[in-house]
Amino acid sequence: MKYLSFLLVAVFSVYQTVGQDEKKSPKMELLNDRGEWSEGSILLADNTELNGMIKYNDREGILSYNNGDNTRAFGPRSVMGFEFFDEVQQRQRVFYTLDYESPKDNVRKPQFFEMLREYKKFAVLVKCDPIQTERRSPVMARPFDPLNAVNPGPASTANSKYTVVSQLETVYLMGTDGEIEAYFKNKLEQNGMRSIFTGEDDRIRSKVIDGDLLEKYTGAELYAKMASYAKENDLEFRTQDDLLKILDYHKEQLKK
Repeated sequence: MKYLSFLLVAVFSVYQTVGQDEKKSPKMELLNDRGEWSEGSILLADNTELNGMIKYNDREGILSYNNGDNTRAFGPRSVMGFEFFDEVQQRQRVFYTLDYESPKDNVRKPQFFEMLREYKKFAVLVKCDPIQTERRSPVMARPFDPLNAVNPGPASTANSKYTVVSQLETVYLMGTDGEIEAYFKNKLEQNGMRSIFTGEDDRIRSKVIDGDLLEKYTGAELYAKMASYAKENDLEFRTQDDLLKILDYHKEQLKK
C-alpha cells in the first residue's frame, strides 16, 4: 500500500524477531455483537495467508476466521494484518498489527490498528480498546430539610447500582518514520440499566490530545484551508466521520 507497505514490512520484521525471542461515533450497542462475517484475508505472523470468512470483534480485540471446515481465533501477536469488505459500512477495511506503547502503563505491545487514510507524508489510523465495565450508584437529591442549614447534598442507594459499559476509540497519525502519535480520542459510554434515577443515555466524551498534530503533516497553509472548509461545513476535527470529510477535501487540494 504505497510507501506505507514498505514501512510496515520493516515494522513487521522487527515484530517477528521480538516474537521469536519471547517464545472504538454514532450510537452503538456495546453489549451486542455488531460484527458480521465477511469475505476477507489474514496475513499471519509466519507469512501464512488465510482466505475465507472473517469477523473482527473490537470489543475484545479478537479476530475470527472460518474457511468452512474449521473456525480459528487470533490476537494481535499472531497476525500481521487483515482486510475484509464491511457490508454494513459498505467499504473495504484494512487492519495492521503495530507495536505501540500505551501511555497508561508504558508497556509496548502489538495492537490492531485500522487504516483510515493513507497519504504521501502520513497515514491516519484508528484503534478501539476492548470494552470496560464498571458499577455506579445513582445520585438522588435528598429532600429539603428546613431544620438543616447545611446543603443536604446528594444521596445514593447502594441497592440500585447500575452497570456502565464504555469503549475508547483513539485516532492516530503515523509519519513515514513509523512513529504513531495520538490525535484525539472519543469515549462512548452506555448505561446498561438506563436508570430512571440518572437519566443517562448513550454519551460520547471527546478529547483532543494534540491539536497541532495534523498541521505538522499538512503544513500551515493547507491546514488553514482545511480549517476554513471545516468551519464552512460545520465539521469538527475531533469527530472521525467529520475528520474523514475534511481529509477528503485535503486530498482534493493536493491534486491542484
